[in-house]
Amino acid sequence: MGMFDKFSNMKDQMGEMNEMRQLQKKMAKQRIEVEKDGVKITLDGTQQIKQIDISEEMLTTDKKKDLEKAITDAMEEGKNKVQQTMMEEMGG
Repeated sequence: MGMFDKFSNMKDQMGEMNEMRQLQKKMAKQRIEVEKDGVKITLDGTQQIKQIDISEEMLTTDKKKDLEKAITDAMEEGKNKVQQTMMEEMGG
């Protein structure tokens, strides 16, 4: 591999890194909402939780286990949706 090939590869890699940064910026602006059993979670496209809303009916002592499960399920579904969105944005 000659010196020109190395520079060409480096240029290609820099271009890919720039595209990835642009995708990350775009994903950070997106919002994904998931609602499960009285819990609504909003994530951005980088899987950061932006908001959690819990319905009043879930805020009772006897609903503790249900609330915990709803939060866990909503977070898992939200992460899956973010990953799916990212794959679509990447053209996959």
